[in-house]
Amino acid sequence: LFVLVFLLSLYFYLQFKRKKKRLIESKTIILQQEEEAKILKRKLNENHEQIIQLAKKNSIGFLALFQDTYPEVCPQLLKINSRLSPSDLSFCAMIWLGFSSKEIAQYSSMEHRSVQTKKYRLRKKLYLEPETDLYQFIRSISEVK
Repeated sequence: LFVLVFLLSLYFYLQFKRKKKRLIESKTIILQQEEEAKILKRKLNENHEQIIQLAKKNSIGFLALFQDTYPEVCPQLLKINSRLSPSDLSFCAMIWLGFSSKEIAQYSSMEHRSVQTKKYRLRKKLYLEPETDLYQFIRSISEVK
């Protein structure tokens, strides 16, 4: 009986040690992933600010950096209409970033009325109904898998 109790105790002790070891390994992995997530979030925030500054300057590199930082947006738009021009994609990127029509006009050196016309034409190219909010639609593009 003593041997049986000893063997059972040994068995449970080893199981406990194994589970404790796995728990420690899991915690280590979680901490590493959290650290990686923080680093990526920091990079994304830095790129986001840089993208906004490039958009405000109407820089040529704006669309390229936007596509690098948010790679899911432009391909989703191109799935809807493969003939969208880089200008259309850049305009969509500004909308995705939340710029108002007034801000887009200011940063793109366009008239406010021209921005409204461009929005109307973009709606047609994206096959959107008039009542669909263009900002919400473009923002939701990245959520589509």
